[in-house]
Amino acid sequence: MTRREELLELAGKVETGEANSGDVWLMVAPLDEILLAIYGTVGSVRVKDKTNTDPEWQRDFALEREYAPKEAPPYLTSLDAAQKLHDEVLPGWAYGYDNLNDENCAYVRIDNTLIEVTAKHSIPAAWVSCILRALASMEEDHD
Repeated sequence: MTRREELLELAGKVETGEANSGDVWLMVAPLDEILLAIYGTVGSVRVKDKTNTDPEWQRDFALEREYAPKEAPPYLTSLDAAQKLHDEVLPGWAYGYDNLNDENCAYVRIDNTLIEVTAKHSIPAAWVSCILRALASMEEDHD
């Protein structure tokens, strides 16, 4: 599965309430932050007496085992946490959100790219799904 496909799959799970903040953190956090939280170190990972320094392998290893910090930022329930994530991974992108007719709606936009989402769970969840979909849209050129 490509990173783009993983981002889109997670966005769908966020929209339906099937994902949690730890899932989002694993997908978008900087690799060094993941390694520090999971392994207590950065740069290399020891698994079964073998050391691996390849960043892609390390991220894949963490994702496959669904490692996440005990206290992941509350991306799916806090507007402040969603905004912090947005500012970190989508600098320069505009955003907005609302609750229209009891539907949690959000959008992110830059230039001619507009991504809108309605999420079952909450407004922050809708916003985070938009963020994930925007990141996926940037991956298309790299697949």
